[in-house]
Amino acid sequence: MRLGSSTNMVAVWGVQLDWSYYVLPRDFSQCVPECAPPVSTTSGVTFTPVPATASGTTNTARTEPQLQATGRPILALDGWAAGSYIQKASINDVAILGPAPTRAQFVTGESSSIRLTSWISGQCVSFPYLNVKSAETSYKPLAFEAVGTTLDWSFNGPNNTLNTPRGFNTFVACSDGALYLQTGTDLPSGNCTTTRLKTGPYY
Repeated sequence: MRLGSSTNMVAVWGVQLDWSYYVLPRDFSQCVPECAPPVSTTSGVTFTPVPATASGTTNTARTEPQLQATGRPILALDGWAAGSYIQKASINDVAILGPAPTRAQFVTGESSSIRLTSWISGQCVSFPYLNVKSAETSYKPLAFEAVGTTLDWSFNGPNNTLNTPRGFNTFVACSDGALYLQTGTDLPSGNCTTTRLKTGPYY
């Protein structure tokens, strides 16, 4: 079922898109206990014990962690995709590009992994990793997963452009929000272009 209505239609890159198909209204929900934080504390992420006080009581021995995370967004740098941001699709684990109001935040975790610290769903997610998936084509899909399989990401150069461990720094962006890592010359069908990705400021 498609989410939202025609009021969610926006013009991006000259194409009218219904971003509500990919993302839900922005909602930075606090983590619940079953959403375990990473074992190691990463830069920009703070865990604050918050007392769980029952009604009519003044104190309790139990505390529950709440996530208060500050991370950086990752956005497209080139062409008509410039200014669009990486985020997690609401219908699956796919990494997509979308508009600024629904941009996600990321931190660099252990082994130079890239981990999602916020998502625009009402559900809590346990800091999924940004991974490159295998594909027969030279353009490889990206996904957010519980286990990190793509490590040693780096941000290089004056623009802090994103690079893979093998040195690839070109991505494919399509007008439907699809995002891929480019390792060759193949391109998906439809309105697609190549772009680099960079980090944005903390917010």
